Amino acid sequence: MSRAEAFAGVVAAIRHDMAKATQTLMTASEAGLRDVHLVRAGDAEALSRLEEGLLTVLQVCALEDLIGQRLTQLEAILSGGESEKDVLENGPAQPGQGLNQAEIDAWLDGAG
Repeated sequence: MSRAEAFAGVVAAIRHDMAKATQTLMTASEAGLRDVHLVRAGDAEALSRLEEGLLTVLQVCALEDLIGQRLTQLEAILSGGESEKDVLENGPAQPGQGLNQAEIDAWLDGAG
């Protein structure tokens, strides 16, 4: 097995494990949110905190998409399919590069 094949195998395993973990987190969070609504008549403040935490867990699950894009970049670099510059143009920006959230929000506000 070549180094490239070994690397690709590890990347595939990472993708599989991330997807499985993300699905578990999402399922548990959705169940928790349903339970919050069922017992809302109790301590509303505590339940609100629980609901907020579960919503945060769901939002963090978006990490799988970001990591998946970065792994695709690594695969492309390793296989020689794209140059480093090409990869950076078609995926998430490296830290400190690209637009920040305020710039994106301003652009979207102007586009609407």
